[in-house]
Amino acid sequence: MHAETYKHWCFHRYSLISEYDRRPVLCPSLILMNHVALLFKYVYIRCYKKNDQLRIRNFNQKLEKEIENENMKWEKIIADDYHLKRERRTLENIHCKVDSSKEILRRIEEQLQQLRSAHLEMKQQIDEQRRAPEALVFRHEPRL
Repeated sequence: MHAETYKHWCFHRYSLISEYDRRPVLCPSLILMNHVALLFKYVYIRCYKKNDQLRIRNFNQKLEKEIENENMKWEKIIADDYHLKRERRTLENIHCKVDSSKEILRRIEEQLQQLRSAHLEMKQQIDEQRRAPEALVFRHEPRL
């Protein structure tokens, strides 16, 4: 779900940036001059720059194969580094959770030991109280 939301956000961000890139810089009353300039630019690129190896159109570029391979390697290294850092953070969080869980278990064991010792003491007291009436011998004297 989060990945889909992020892709959606990136798409809208790209749309917004490309819209502002294509938008003319002149106010609406002078926009005709901007369109004439764009026409001249288009004709110039079509006629004189046909054989360029590097042609820019909006945000896309056609690059030589070597440069493209270098960029792919660089992107892969950066992506691997990002995933490695993310995995380390996850493992650190897991270790913290394990340590805190160990601490909680240690406290529970201490409380359990205290309850066991209290239980034994109470059991001994109950046994002593049961024996006490047996130890006392009452003489029953008849009444007149």
